[in-house]
Amino acid sequence: MNAPAYSTAMMSPAELQAFEQPLMAMANLSKGDLRKLFYALFSFLNRRTDFYCIHDKSDGPNMGFVEGQAEKILLASFRQFPLRKVGKKPRGVVGAPPVSKKSTTTRNE
Repeated sequence: MNAPAYSTAMMSPAELQAFEQPLMAMANLSKGDLRKLFYALFSFLNRRTDFYCIHDKSDGPNMGFVEGQAEKILLASFRQFPLRKVGKKPRGVVGAPPVSKKSTTTRNE
């Protein structure tokens, strides 16, 4: 039985580790503004993949997604990780720097 297209992709620890260095480089390029990181990621998906293409099931090449499917993939990916309170280390992260409690505002708003 095939999983629905909007289910999340599971990765082995080795596969996940292979993404760590490029993702850290991208995060560093954003200089703390995750909006820049997301903009770059979604710009890439728009320009270089079929993520933003709507596929008509009736004809055409086998690319793109049925309308709404890409959004479901995105939300499923986001929701597979729990939200956490500021100042708490995520599970499995060793040596995460402490979070300052001086400010409750977000950066660069």
